[in-house]
Amino acid sequence: MSSCCHPFRFATPDGSTCPLVIFGLFAVVLYTDAAAQARNAFGHELLDEATEVELALSAAPVPVARGASVWVLRSNGFERVREGTNGFHCLIQRANDVKIVAPTCFDAEASRTIMAAQLYQADLWSEGKSAEQVNTAVAAAYRNGTLRPPMRGAVGYMMSSAQFLGDGIGNWYPHMMIYAPYVNEEDVGANLTDPKNPVHMLNPGRPDARIVVVVPEFVNPGELVGSNPTGR
Repeated sequence: MSSCCHPFRFATPDGSTCPLVIFGLFAVVLYTDAAAQARNAFGHELLDEATEVELALSAAPVPVARGASVWVLRSNGFERVREGTNGFHCLIQRANDVKIVAPTCFDAEASRTIMAAQLYQADLWSEGKSAEQVNTAVAAAYRNGTLRPPMRGAVGYMMSSAQFLGDGIGNWYPHMMIYAPYVNEEDVGANLTDPKNPVHMLNPGRPDARIVVVVPEFVNPGELVGSNPTGR
């Protein structure tokens, strides 16, 4: 498996594309039936808000999710529906060309950088831009400083048992991502092709490079017991 092998494409400053680190475990049939007829401008099924919030928050350990901001996908892009208290931001990542449901929670620095690029991509897709136009625009935004890689260590969680990557991609594990711009596999001893190595590297040498570390257990949607996940 190469270090660029999954279908959520992320533009880099040189104009090429490399996928975001998204791995799935579990089909989301239970969550898609109710939203089968509601889609945004770039073809993604829109979940009802309560379901989307619950799924987004399941990306992180409960103590993190409890204080996180939450974003949901609307017809014209992502919208924040809950203001958090701990600097984390949670949403469900999608792809513009395949069916993906990938809950992710970013820490403050990853939210300002990695998530910002994803929100920008979503806005462009909602405007009907092609993949090539989106990649060009994001690459230009990195060059002119509108977007930037993390300036310090940054973290993203993908621990939801409801992760789904699409047909034929296969299952993976709950994991966290440590964003390390421009770091290579050799720098951290990562090896994506060795199943016995718990440390993997995605997008090595790029501004959105990340170290992927498998964690022991999934988080199930709804584990935020005793809270009001919508904040309303």
